[in-house]
Amino acid sequence: MKSKQYIVGFGLAFTVLFSVVSSAMQSTHAPGVIDRNGYLRIIHLSPDTPDLTVRIDGVDRLVDRLAFTQSTEYRAIPAGRYSFDLITVDDGYGENELIKISDWAVDAGDRVTLVVYDRMSELKTMLIDENLLFPSVRHDVAARVIHAAHDAGPVDLWRLPLGKGLPVMLLEDLGFGETRDGLWIPSTGIRIGIDADMDRVADFRYAVPGLRVDGVVNVFAVQDLLGVVFIVAQMPDGETVRIDPRNSGTFRFVNLSPGPFEFDVWFNERMPFEQLIGFGEAGDFRRLMTGLHTFDISTSGCAPDESLIRLKDVPIKDGRAYTLVAFDRLTKIKAMILEENPVDMKDGQIALRPVHLAVGAGQVDLLIENRSGETVPLWKDLDFAASGEARILEQAEFVFGVDLNRDGKADIRFEVPEMVSGTVGNLFLVIDGDALRLRIQTRDGGMMVIDSVKS
Repeated sequence: MKSKQYIVGFGLAFTVLFSVVSSAMQSTHAPGVIDRNGYLRIIHLSPDTPDLTVRIDGVDRLVDRLAFTQSTEYRAIPAGRYSFDLITVDDGYGENELIKISDWAVDAGDRVTLVVYDRMSELKTMLIDENLLFPSVRHDVAARVIHAAHDAGPVDLWRLPLGKGLPVMLLEDLGFGETRDGLWIPSTGIRIGIDADMDRVADFRYAVPGLRVDGVVNVFAVQDLLGVVFIVAQMPDGETVRIDPRNSGTFRFVNLSPGPFEFDVWFNERMPFEQLIGFGEAGDFRRLMTGLHTFDISTSGCAPDESLIRLKDVPIKDGRAYTLVAFDRLTKIKAMILEENPVDMKDGQIALRPVHLAVGAGQVDLLIENRSGETVPLWKDLDFAASGEARILEQAEFVFGVDLNRDGKADIRFEVPEMVSGTVGNLFLVIDGDALRLRIQTRDGGMMVIDSVKS
């Protein structure tokens, strides 16, 4: 199961499915040999359902632990009547049956896509007949569109202009679970808008890249648990391509409040964003709609209205990334939001931004020892709860110093190992237990912990 991802935007609750049938689906039997098999593939589009396992006739596993947004290849099944069990498997608690499909007739030559969608509490399946082919149009890709997003009502689909010009309606009043055929996608790509409130204005915008396939293509616009809608294109070999809406940004949380407490983060006062994040731990970047949002930080197990901190009207901008940091001791807990701006670097360079979160330390200077042993100030007069500008450094091992009394000499020194070229990170100065430590969090989510060394 292969997948690719295009980060080009974000949106509402709606699943578009453009169906792919190509030469990969054609029979491999020799001429004159009758193919007595049917062919089935499965795609998992339920955002809160764990990895799916599918059993046939209660025994054989047709699919084992299929992850959200992944698809299988076509599987050959001898013609006949079968039952299919959709289950989840937990190594500690056994199996949980979600849906049973009984007495399903598989006919020779059938080609079917089984789509599993909606929330787990309302889990649904739909069958797409892939034998229905469209007449070919040169340079265009035929598409079948299906709305399968759990929170969306009827939607309109628009083709958006690349520059000046007016949008053109492609599909009108597409309801949840409804299928429409006959959409054509230029092989050079297309910009699509989804109008979710029927006001003839696109609420969510996508840049769909050119798809070079022979036949009909399946693409899904899938909603996640934070309300974001992204498109998944399903290819004949089971590869999926993710396309995020353009009007979106990404957001993550890191807990640097010293102490034994774990935190939960809530999004817009009701949706879980992160849970059980202990000291020094961080979540992955998650995609959010552009606009103003509210974040609540609570000790784990508490509701949003029992939060320690509420951040209101937090702006998320197109294409931007942000890190929410909880810091200081629990009785004085604070939060800051760092915008993760792009950094222009050359090969063989890294970029670090200092963030002073060391409880009890006042204003400090941060130094670096160069290869000749000279101490060079990098950041001066850095206050507690403040960050400095990112600095570009050569890719190499170096010694980093903290000047607590600001006399030009390092009172505490850290030996920082060489990092991968192109690394961009936040250099957090924190109190961990009774010790001052560095924690370097990179854009890819890694967290490096560095102890001080004796001078």
